[in-house]
Amino acid sequence: MSKVVESKNTSSSLIVSWAIAGKKVLVVGGDSIAASRAVFAAEAGAVVSVVTPFASLSASLKSVLSGSTGSTASSTSNAQVQWFDRSFESKDLDGAALVFVCADSSVSSALARQIGSLAKEKGVPVNVASLPELSDFFFMSTYKDQSLQVAISTNGNGPRLAAKLRKQIVNSIPAHAGSALEVLAKLRNALKVADPSQASNARRMAFVNKVSETWSVETLASFTESEVSALVKAYQSQSVDLPRVKQGSLRVIRTGSGSVEDLTVGAYRALSEAELVLSDSAVPKEFLDLVNGDLMVVPAEAERASDTMIVAAIRALELGQNVIRLRVGSDAISVSEDEELNAFLQRGHNAHVVPCVSAIRAVAAPVATIKESVQVTQAPVSIAKQLVVPVAAAQVHTAAGSPTLISGQDAAAHVAYALTDMSFVYPVLPESTLAASPTAWSAKGLKNAHGKFHKVSTLETRAGAASIAHGAAHAGSAVSVLANSAALTHMLPSMYQIAADKLPVVIHAAAQAVDKDFGVHASAADVYATSFTGFAAIGSGNVKEAHDVAVIAHVAATVSQTPFLHFYDGSRVANEKSVAPVIETAALGHVVKNAVSQASAVKSVPLPDLVEAVMGSLAGQLGHAYKLFEYVGAKDAETVVVALGASAAIAEEAVLGQAGVGLLKVRLVRPWSARHFLAQLPRTVKRVVLIDDSKVAGAAGHGALFLDVTSAFYDSVWSLPVPTILKGNFAAGIQNFTAAAVQSLLKTVATASPRVEFKIEAPNATSHVAAASNVFEAIVWDQQADNTENIAPRAVKLLESQGASSVQIYTTTSSVTVEPISSTHIRFSKDGSVTQLSQSLISTANYVAVHNVKLLESYNVAASIREGGLLLINRPGANPTVADLTKELPDAVKRTLAQRKVRVAVVDADKIAFNYTQFRGHRGEYRNLALLGLLGKLCDGVDAGLAVKELEAGLSATETDNTVYRTKLGALRTALSSVVVFNAPSEWGFALMGADLPKYFQPTFGLQKLSNLEKEDVVEVVGKAVAKYEPALPVMFKEAFALKSALRPDAGEKTYVVTVTENRRLTPDTYERNVFHIEFDIGNSGLKYEIGEALGVYGQNNPDHVEEFIQWYGLDGAQIIRFDRTNEATGAVETEYRTVSQLLVEVVDIFGKPGKKFFQSLIEHATVMSERERLGFLASGEGADALAKLQEEETPTFADVLQMFPSAHPPIEKLLASIPNIKPRHYSISSSMNVHPTSVHLLVVVVDWKTKSGKPRLGQCTRYLVGLRPGKTVTVSVKPSVMKLPPSHEAPVIMAGLGTGMAPFRAFVEERAYQKALGNKVGPMVLYFGARHRSEEYLYGEELEAYHADDLLTHLRLAFSRDQKEKVYIQHKIKADDAMLSEMILKQGGAFYLCGPTWPVPDIRDALVSAFSKYMTVEEAVEKLEALKEEERYVLEVY
Repeated sequence: MSKVVESKNTSSSLIVSWAIAGKKVLVVGGDSIAASRAVFAAEAGAVVSVVTPFASLSASLKSVLSGSTGSTASSTSNAQVQWFDRSFESKDLDGAALVFVCADSSVSSALARQIGSLAKEKGVPVNVASLPELSDFFFMSTYKDQSLQVAISTNGNGPRLAAKLRKQIVNSIPAHAGSALEVLAKLRNALKVADPSQASNARRMAFVNKVSETWSVETLASFTESEVSALVKAYQSQSVDLPRVKQGSLRVIRTGSGSVEDLTVGAYRALSEAELVLSDSAVPKEFLDLVNGDLMVVPAEAERASDTMIVAAIRALELGQNVIRLRVGSDAISVSEDEELNAFLQRGHNAHVVPCVSAIRAVAAPVATIKESVQVTQAPVSIAKQLVVPVAAAQVHTAAGSPTLISGQDAAAHVAYALTDMSFVYPVLPESTLAASPTAWSAKGLKNAHGKFHKVSTLETRAGAASIAHGAAHAGSAVSVLANSAALTHMLPSMYQIAADKLPVVIHAAAQAVDKDFGVHASAADVYATSFTGFAAIGSGNVKEAHDVAVIAHVAATVSQTPFLHFYDGSRVANEKSVAPVIETAALGHVVKNAVSQASAVKSVPLPDLVEAVMGSLAGQLGHAYKLFEYVGAKDAETVVVALGASAAIAEEAVLGQAGVGLLKVRLVRPWSARHFLAQLPRTVKRVVLIDDSKVAGAAGHGALFLDVTSAFYDSVWSLPVPTILKGNFAAGIQNFTAAAVQSLLKTVATASPRVEFKIEAPNATSHVAAASNVFEAIVWDQQADNTENIAPRAVKLLESQGASSVQIYTTTSSVTVEPISSTHIRFSKDGSVTQLSQSLISTANYVAVHNVKLLESYNVAASIREGGLLLINRPGANPTVADLTKELPDAVKRTLAQRKVRVAVVDADKIAFNYTQFRGHRGEYRNLALLGLLGKLCDGVDAGLAVKELEAGLSATETDNTVYRTKLGALRTALSSVVVFNAPSEWGFALMGADLPKYFQPTFGLQKLSNLEKEDVVEVVGKAVAKYEPALPVMFKEAFALKSALRPDAGEKTYVVTVTENRRLTPDTYERNVFHIEFDIGNSGLKYEIGEALGVYGQNNPDHVEEFIQWYGLDGAQIIRFDRTNEATGAVETEYRTVSQLLVEVVDIFGKPGKKFFQSLIEHATVMSERERLGFLASGEGADALAKLQEEETPTFADVLQMFPSAHPPIEKLLASIPNIKPRHYSISSSMNVHPTSVHLLVVVVDWKTKSGKPRLGQCTRYLVGLRPGKTVTVSVKPSVMKLPPSHEAPVIMAGLGTGMAPFRAFVEERAYQKALGNKVGPMVLYFGARHRSEEYLYGEELEAYHADDLLTHLRLAFSRDQKEKVYIQHKIKADDAMLSEMILKQGGAFYLCGPTWPVPDIRDALVSAFSKYMTVEEAVEKLEALKEEERYVLEVY
């Protein structure tokens, strides 16, 4: 039984379940509706009382009562239904839980209303079938199948439609859904008997949910008692996997001719109801669209399904699921001869062929010889899912993975996602992207390597962090943690517990430290703080290692049942993107399974030996034989550098190829194995140079790595003389984290008496390790506010498309400066070969681009360009000369450019973008396209012609608007042709030394910059929701509360209430533009206005639209909101009360245009990560162009944005605080108060438009005004204006009005007519009026003609631009009257006024200057016009 409680202000309802078993339900009436009400109430277990005279009994109700016709109150043959042969009496309501009133011959409308009122008085919910407005709830059209009930409500508005919809829905429900629910009910009851504890409720329900998700509806419906018992036993044993209580079915379907129409009913059902489908890649899409289960597609180049796919299918079969092998063609299938199907047969799963019509026709054997599978009746409603990889892996998978452009952070996250069931993310730092990719994968429903959905939870870092990971792992889930290393110290208690319980949790930590200036550095100090927790700790040094070592950590954790901490450089490696081999999800599961199997044979050995065994077992798959300690360099080295993580990767660049020097890379730091460490050292070592990142920079004492290394030499294994141990770490600043700095260090330690402790610093700006000859290096500098940061990533995409197999991109950002900046470093192999790329910042690049010339004032960008390189500068000003740049560039930059013989390229991309977007388009997009094209043209390592072609092809593919495509193409080609390139002149080398500029900036952690926030987005007064009785107190105790009334206390200006007396359309109804004249009665409001002033109209939102929003948002329109404001005059706090409905209709601009700040305010409330990310992007500087495009094309309102991001649901107080109030819209007054002392007139045009998507829009205030009818009141204010008549009535007045710009001039003419009527002499008046067509837009034409005939309007110049072949505008008329205008303005002291749009202003100004220049020089004419403006005799009111 269901009940619907009607909302007060809407037609929507709240559907709830109502338990009425054993309760009294009263049915009044005897028609067929009463019969159905009685039946359904009885079926719900209620005690039903039917009250109606015998004469009113319908045949259906008689049937319900089993033919009883007695007139007493005795029970009928149905013990739950009693019939009383009489009319309704008020006592019938006693004890009733529900009342159904069915109006018939015995129940009039009056009686129905009386019963409804009595029921409400007694608090009994009532439904009156024929009078929904009296009903507390509605009776819904319902379908029942055992435990399954499906109901649909139209809230009493369309019962027949409800029945129709119900039938459509019921037809889509699987035939055995009710039986499946009965099985689940039996299982729930059995579980409750087996485990009755209240504390186990959640566990029991989770088990039932898992069963529901594992088997199809058909399979569940067929479960026997014994199979249910098997499930209960599995629950009691706390088994991770469900028992194999069912044997699944494997079916083969051929696509035949390729048409779905040829499928038999059996084939169609089997395909749509299968839980898993393995499909050939050539299967037509229309077949795949039928799949509702999981879909795995065999790659086109593969001859058969992979082992991974077969394993997944077998697992599904063992769970009792239905599996389909979908193949193209019509050939007969011999199961025994088919290699792929034979693999299933060997595992005990026989394949059955489901005949397809076309396939049957093609088979030579009789149809009877083809086995048909058992009919399938389930029709799942889940969306078909393509099994894909969480990272952009290629389709063909090699043993060492597929080359993929990926960051180290995402590489580790990919492994964690694939190998575990849930990930807990602790980002710590603001704007961290740690959770971005795994959250996106989870939101897309991507499964892990075990075929399960992966849950990602982002958590706050606080004391006790990771306790949830401990609990989840303890419950049997495979768990990983993604964290910033700063979170590790908060996890220590949980880490101890995880290790004590021997849970194979893996933590992937971005190891870094943040200094007092917010600079970010690589540091393993936090990692070593976990040394005694029992976690093993293993490090990686670059993006490839981040992937590979993550796999090693997970395998080792699984085999050893020891938790692992995998750490990588959180400053560089985490954010660097480079091409690395990544093993896709499904294959990774197979790889790990084999590795675990191999390593399990030696799991009893010490953990270091086990980890090295795991490394060995994975060597073939990872493409590298990793070691706990890996030595590279000279075999007879006397100097050995010891380093871990990213430091080791940097040191390796410096060491390779040097005689007598080697490097020992440390991977496993806990547990420390001195035995393995010493075994890798050459016996010739005399000096160990330790790069120690294991302690906080600047802290006193030795780091843990130093102590580990030192103690190792005193182990009994080392019998040779102990070498000298020197230690140091990189100096703060990423500019020091280079191979050149390590090389400088090696020279220092080779001296006779080297320092024992040291800082590793880059010796000078020119020192660097040269890149390989086939490696091209580029640096791109950006100012974040310009939103040009996406140019470099797009360039990398171009490189990938041109076949670059070794690509690297890394962006450093400084977010704490006033104007945040970034520099992006790009490396790639020019010849397409696989090349090991450096891990440090580029020291001297082949190509450097500065996308904002202002950056050259703060940084010596030239110092990062190698000799003969190229510098691109984006600067304002076309066709720059060397002399221009000599003046503009800092001396330090010029000197360096000349010394290094740098080529300089200059372009004004912003000007190009401006020229192509004057009428439409987004300037930033065009500018970025131009700069991207120049990067492709000017970089030696890029095929310029191919790059431009690819950009053009990309535009053709993505731009649906041909105009936009052509203008973007024009901007691109203009940039390529207009760039100016020249060699830095030698005289620049003699520039004064001046102030030196830094070459680098220190990167900081990310901070979101919100720029150019709209002023109107700021709301100063915050409302608070209060109890509904609170406003009554000031009313009851007026003196105590000093109660007073105010019209608009929030307005901040004097307001008045006026009444509409006339609202008349001036343009024809058939004309596209609606221009109307509206008059208001001033009455006793006290409103006064002067000529030329404007009326501020406080528009209101459409109440119906507000009500729709209130219901959608779930608000209570009657909720009271209190506002406390400080009276600026008295300093007293004044309190105002309004309801939510009143606020949204009259005050809050809910349908206004939101700015950036509103998007930013929603971020904290968004619960769906994809919405949170999108909001953050739109509110950031990076998303400014996207936001501008959205606002221009769709003009979304505040309400629209909330509906675009439904998970962002601020409470009402915060919502009101983030939306500004409705601002008054000012309209020039078109009347003279002397002529109309009791009214004020306006001339208004309706503002309407359509968005790009076709949605109609109306201006808020014109929509409000055009709908006002006489008698309606409006709140207004008066605003002064510069449109004032000259002090002298005799001074000439020249007026130029376009469209509704005519408004103030009607008032001008009326005022002069009033003065003339008083007997005052008035001067000449000239009116230039412009519009499109005389027949449609000659506004106030009859009045004007009358004033002209009366000679008040001495000259009436009309310009209807579209009434003749050649367009005529008012500026043409003004130019023709140059002599008359010069006479009136220059000699008679007249004044010129213009009201309307801005576009004709330059032409009108030129016409007046031309007229004046007949009496003076042009320069004097310009000065005269400016003087007239100061004298308020040249007045412009344009918009």
